[in-house]
Amino acid sequence: MFDDSELNNNTLAYQTSDVKANKKEVLRYLKNKPNDLMHVSEELRADRDVVMLAVSLEGECLKYAAKPLQKDKDIVKAAIQNDGYALLHADKSLYDDMEIIQIAVQNNPGMLKFANDEFKKNKRLVLEVVKSGGYLEDVIPELQADKEIVMAAVNNEGLNLEYASNELKTDKEVVMAAVNNRGSALQYADKNLQANKEIVSAAISNYGSAIEFADNQLQEDINLQKIAVHNSPWALEFACQQIKSDKEIVLAAIKVHHRAICLADENLFSDKDFMMQAADYGAAVLDCASEEILTDKDFVVKALDCSRSMFSYESIPDSLKNDRDVIIKALKRDGMFLGELDKKYRCDKELVMIAVSELGLSLEFACEELQNDKSVVMIAVNNVSSVLKYASTALQNDRDIVLTAVQFWGLDLQY
Repeated sequence: MFDDSELNNNTLAYQTSDVKANKKEVLRYLKNKPNDLMHVSEELRADRDVVMLAVSLEGECLKYAAKPLQKDKDIVKAAIQNDGYALLHADKSLYDDMEIIQIAVQNNPGMLKFANDEFKKNKRLVLEVVKSGGYLEDVIPELQADKEIVMAAVNNEGLNLEYASNELKTDKEVVMAAVNNRGSALQYADKNLQANKEIVSAAISNYGSAIEFADNQLQEDINLQKIAVHNSPWALEFACQQIKSDKEIVLAAIKVHHRAICLADENLFSDKDFMMQAADYGAAVLDCASEEILTDKDFVVKALDCSRSMFSYESIPDSLKNDRDVIIKALKRDGMFLGELDKKYRCDKELVMIAVSELGLSLEFACEELQNDKSVVMIAVNNVSSVLKYASTALQNDRDIVLTAVQFWGLDLQY
């Protein structure tokens, strides 16, 4: 049986009120678990030594300190030096303290939004913040129009372009820096630059699907579409039919991500050679293949063997649903497929053994005779112990079966 006494001794949560009020004991606990400050007595939450230790180790503990200590500059400094986010638990009066704000944003640039106007107007300080990850969104409008500030921001995170002044969104240097960092920043560029081929090329080289934000005329540029799809298979969504019908381009996209097949031109779904190659790359070809190709057993078997996606019973053509080779392939991919089969197959020991080997829970769909077959149930239990509930009553009480469940899975003997 699990002995939790040692665990309980490692936290103040389970200690007596006398221990929680004993400064020496509390300090000992806090050295290992500073968050235990939440469990100490009210008196010790107002003790500077106790709180200083906790916040120095974990700044967030400032939220458990007594209110007067949340105003204490030294306490707050220790907390935000550990975690700038702890500023949120300090008294608001300290938000006007330049030293406090500077320390907080140095340790967490996101705290810039809580800085006072004096800090936000200081270009030197703001520049340091955006260079280290601060958001241009939190910068005052005057500095959102400052090219040096904006360049620093978009070089760190291209999407900061959204908050640049309208004038700087027309600045080619600024936009180029943004899209080189994050291609999708193209969406925030001025319309004229969304129509600039150099800018768009840079954006889609970084992130192919950024072609969505390009000017309509450039979206139709075949060479740009090829670049886009090469860099992101999902850019096929915005490609013209010529690109979506190009076997080589589409297969390259599928090779990167098998689900890209859903963006291909429908005519390719009737091309057996293309679909066989797509299957090699794990595409869910059964969901989109033409009816003619789905009658080809070799194709269906290969699709089941190679697909990286889940498949449904409905995706297998009726003409092959009773084909043993197809059934075996399907069960090796997903044991739960057993539940879709006719009873004669659920009473077929070979098929049920394949199913429970792939997924023990498929024992639920085996016929009663096989749920009472020790060899079948043993394989299922080796796969997952909770299937014991689907075994016959006799096997639920079988010593070998139960010991296997306990040995492999530490089964709670509820069945």
